[in-house]
Amino acid sequence: MDACGGGVFKDTTETSQVKKTDIHLELSKSCLIFVHTIDKTHIVMRKITEQSVNAFMNAKPFKSSNTEVVVKPNVTILKLFGNEIAYRYNDPERTLSITNCGWMTNTTKERLNGIPSVNIYQRKGVWFLNDKEWDGELIDVK
Repeated sequence: MDACGGGVFKDTTETSQVKKTDIHLELSKSCLIFVHTIDKTHIVMRKITEQSVNAFMNAKPFKSSNTEVVVKPNVTILKLFGNEIAYRYNDPERTLSITNCGWMTNTTKERLNGIPSVNIYQRKGVWFLNDKEWDGELIDVK
């Protein structure tokens, strides 16, 4: 049993494909996480992120804890602590725009990283979006 009262995480992939220390740190932060396999690498995602991003991408209202999805006629909005961090417009291109609203937190980064085509990481205090330095200001993601 782990600290959350659930089963112990068991790695079912080749050990060379998994950074076990990264997964262990993520597991210790939250009991509600999922491990998804994409291209033989692992992405750790909390349940609330998976649910909210699913609602966001499918234009379905959602509210749980600090995360909310609001659906309007022309845009779907992903909110974190009331801050609008992502917009998916109902235009023909389905434009996706994101911002960190000035909050360079792990939670903001984790919620945004749940969105397909968004890959945010931090190196020496600097955020990168899809391998380009990003200041967190509103930007369209292709």
